[in-house]
Amino acid sequence: MSRKQMVELFTLDRVRSAPSQLDMTKLLWMNGEHLKKKSPEAIAAGCKAAMQQQGLWNDDIDPAYFAAVVACMGERVRLYSDLGDQAAFFFNEEFPYDEKSVRKRLLKEGALDIVGEEQGNGDGVRLCRLDGRLAGGEGEEGEDEKSEQEILVHLGLAFGCFIYFSGS
Repeated sequence: MSRKQMVELFTLDRVRSAPSQLDMTKLLWMNGEHLKKKSPEAIAAGCKAAMQQQGLWNDDIDPAYFAAVVACMGERVRLYSDLGDQAAFFFNEEFPYDEKSVRKRLLKEGALDIVGEEQGNGDGVRLCRLDGRLAGGEGEEGEDEKSEQEILVHLGLAFGCFIYFSGS
């Protein structure tokens, strides 16, 4: 359309005095739709750059693992920076958790036995011993003053796997 045609077709009938509004929800949706059309490699590259900019990137992250995390997050990533915010627990053992929820759900009587039964490899016994330590009971000699994470490391368990185990 030429400039002359635009001037001829322009009318003030639809111009309003109210200021325009930016719908952030719609903008995020549109960006998510745009990302869906990109290749997984392009999305992973964008997410990596955003994580580097956020100071969350670690050069030790395996590229195949990172690509799998990006694929796992799928449509939840509407901005490249979303991955660092929403999936940081995939790359770091140090993440916040609600201690009250852990005590309520994971440390209630019998909960850790179920975890051991689901895993079928005897870890339930090790986790039950851990249950007593986290609940303030006595552990093996010298371990009652260790932090929860130190105890998990001692038992050879990853902290993230313990907290997020669903049992399904």
